[in-house]
Amino acid sequence: MHDLIFERRKMKIEDLEGYAEELGLDMERFRADMNSEAVEAKIKEDQA
Repeated sequence: MHDLIFERRKMKIEDLEGYAEELGLDMERFRADMNSEAVEAKIKEDQA
C-alpha cells in the first residue's frame, strides 16, 4: 500500500479503496479500519 500511495500520489478514499482491492486486501476490514476512531487517533498522533 505504501508504495502505491507514493507512486500514484492519489489519496482520496476512492483511490485508497482501489489500491486495497488491487492488493487483495479484505475490503470489509479495510473500510472498518478506515472509519475506526483508533486509526484516526494514530494518524493524528503521527502528524503531530
